[in-house]
Amino acid sequence: MDNELIKKYLANELSPEERNAFEQEMENDPFLKEGMEGLEEWYTHGTIGALETDLHNKIDAKVNEPKKGKVIPLHFFRYAAAACVIGILALLSWRLLITPNRIDEQAIYASYFKPLTNPDATVRGENGASEESLAIQAYDKEDYFEAVKYYEKLVANNPDNVKNNLFLGISFLATNQPKKAVDVLSKITTSEEFHFDIQWYLALAYIKNKDIPQAQTTLTNLTKEENYYQKEAQEILDKLDGKVALKN
Repeated sequence: MDNELIKKYLANELSPEERNAFEQEMENDPFLKEGMEGLEEWYTHGTIGALETDLHNKIDAKVNEPKKGKVIPLHFFRYAAAACVIGILALLSWRLLITPNRIDEQAIYASYFKPLTNPDATVRGENGASEESLAIQAYDKEDYFEAVKYYEKLVANNPDNVKNNLFLGISFLATNQPKKAVDVLSKITTSEEFHFDIQWYLALAYIKNKDIPQAQTTLTNLTKEENYYQKEAQEILDKLDGKVALKN
């Protein structure tokens, strides 16, 4: 994450996917969240300079109120206010500077993740009553929590069914459960059936889970053979090159 991304967030110039990824990152990083809350308040004033002017005006009004007791010089409050602003900005900048190679993996994930269309969705129709039909219907309707429920039962009954494992893994990703997605998808990587789909969604699960080395290895495998994901896999590798995710 860099200063430009922060500026775009404050100016509401991020795409919905980028903004969602940014806000998820704030939820995972209390320091960043606290700093951004302060910056958002400052941004409503227009500039930091405007904030300082506002602070000084309020201080002037407060200090000029008739009071008994010791009088504290006005410049003391002004220096204190300026020091407060500068100090918080310095802390946030320090946090950004000490991680110059940090990658915003959540933004990458949000940009590239899209659930795979189930090839059986149009075949099964709305009237199927089997577990598999219900799983496909829930998935097709984008009710991924419901899809997880049915696919978990299907996989428990038949662990070797590659298709059901794949769509269970994707449903886990769609419900923000990347660790479970990794657990499921990593067990079927040797399958020839849906081979490239499995590699792609496993790579995205690694990225979502902030396991950049594993993501790079998986994406590299995708770039070595001609497939539907080859170009996008290389794009992500270029973005990940020389960078690491910041662990919580």
